Amino acid sequence: MKFREVVRLQEFERDFKRLLMKYNTLEEDLAKFIDRQLFIYHKLGLDNRGVFPIDDLGSTTAPVFKAKKFACRSLKGRGVKSGIRVIYAYHKGCDRVELSVFDVTGRLVRTLVDEDKQPMNYRVFWNGKDNAGSAVASGVYFYRLKTPTFTSTKKMTLLH
Repeated sequence: MKFREVVRLQEFERDFKRLLMKYNTLEEDLAKFIDRQLFIYHKLGLDNRGVFPIDDLGSTTAPVFKAKKFACRSLKGRGVKSGIRVIYAYHKGCDRVELSVFDVTGRLVRTLVDEDKQPMNYRVFWNGKDNAGSAVASGVYFYRLKTPTFTSTKKMTLLH
């Protein structure tokens, strides 16, 4: 799952269990919907015309969204009843950010950042030491920035 946490309300869970007894693919279909539709809309920022904000609720804690019906394989072929509506709140927050340095053999040299961060610009300084605190040799190294939606690896040269 590409979201840090998905929380279901107790009321939802009760109804969901009842529906799951009748529609056995519902759990898997909902997971796919979250990993695909909601990921595209919230994490990649692409409007896939499947998710719409509901602005007139007056909620100050988190924006509320309505998702168009998502396909449930157990309901296939039942006309209008072949999808399920989902209304949810999305708490935009931190994403896991990892920034690591590797040597030319691919061995991890130093982990500079490995924590949840708000989306914004940051500066990180590497002092040329490994995770044990020992100075590393001059040479070519690679740094990798990794988030749930992005990974980039670049080359750098360390000179003492």
